Amino acid sequence: MAPNPIRIPVAFIDPVIGDLGGPPESSRWIEERRAAFMNAVRGEYSSVDFEFYDIRDLVDVQEFLNREGNAVGYVVVSLNSIMGYIDPIIRSGKPVIIVAEAYAGAGEFMLGLSKAVDEGYPVIGVATRDITSKYAISKIKYLIALAKLKNSKVLFVVSPSLKSHLTWQFGPNTDMYSVLRLIQSITGVTPIIMDANEFRARFFDNVDQREAEAVAEPGLGMRRLFMTIRERKS
Repeated sequence: MAPNPIRIPVAFIDPVIGDLGGPPESSRWIEERRAAFMNAVRGEYSSVDFEFYDIRDLVDVQEFLNREGNAVGYVVVSLNSIMGYIDPIIRSGKPVIIVAEAYAGAGEFMLGLSKAVDEGYPVIGVATRDITSKYAISKIKYLIALAKLKNSKVLFVVSPSLKSHLTWQFGPNTDMYSVLRLIQSITGVTPIIMDANEFRARFFDNVDQREAEAVAEPGLGMRRLFMTIRERKS
């Protein structure tokens, strides 16, 4: 089965009135840089499905968060800064990559980024005059890595009794069950529990005694040799 395609939402903070000024010049300037960024990320990450949004008021912010609540994280491109648009996205708790145009889009970015980092929010920010630079768009690779991890599975091989306890969330093993769910909630990986007997049956081939001895004998011979040398040295 083919893996799910990686999908990353991109929110442009691009109101026509803000630190940049107003239309018609602001509209033309924003559209040029918006198109340039879209072309740059599509060219750099051709296998990723980017979904682009325009954030021009607080209603747009809430609609964006509602529609993309299941996304692995967000890319925010701040082109024309107005206070209050980036902060709700950061405080969603999702990993966020912010690329802020240093002249017109860095107002809220400069004031809010360090505070968000200090408070433990998973956010990375870049302020630059060239939002299409390799350095700026390279940060998106972190969201791509998280998306790949989210599509992964981790196999835990446990004893038959422990698997039974985990399945039924029995007594002392509820803590371990909680740990597995915590791993899933943080990384997105899907934990798979398999007991040792099932693991052996599915992934190891049965061999007869003669085949087993043929494989084991060379190793046993070397072990005897090392033991003999050690005894002589002592």
